[in-house]
Amino acid sequence: MVKSRREKLLLLLLAALVAGALLYYALAGLLGYEGRLDQQILRKQALLAKARTLTARLGQFSGRSAAARKRKGSLIGHIEQLAARNALKDRIRLNRVPLDKSKGLEAIDVKVDRLALDELVGFIYAIENSQPILVVDQMEITPSIRAKDLMRLSARVLAQK
Repeated sequence: MVKSRREKLLLLLLAALVAGALLYYALAGLLGYEGRLDQQILRKQALLAKARTLTARLGQFSGRSAAARKRKGSLIGHIEQLAARNALKDRIRLNRVPLDKSKGLEAIDVKVDRLALDELVGFIYAIENSQPILVVDQMEITPSIRAKDLMRLSARVLAQK
């Protein structure tokens, strides 16, 4: 099939237009990708700066808190002291929980009966915010057997050895 000069010129113009469009969209895609990468780099740099700031602050506090983290005596004794500070010494029962020694954790079951809501919240707050750090692993709050308007706390407290 023989094409006229006009048809050849139109086909050449169409090919140039398609090639130009492909080149335009390829460059636009690359420039958009570069812009997204620049935004990601800026976000990651800001995150890195925050992390460095937090690491520096943590380094300042780690020297002071390492001595405070060491617990003198047993975990049972420490929880008894917390109970005495909250006037719960006569209502608390503590039992040691056997754990795998390789984990480096020590656990105590704590049972306190005849608790008012204020006493319950104060005691849990004292455990969670004590030095060394203690964690309430399991907790169950039920009505007290002897006094229906009071509560009973059963909890498992974990500490690092």
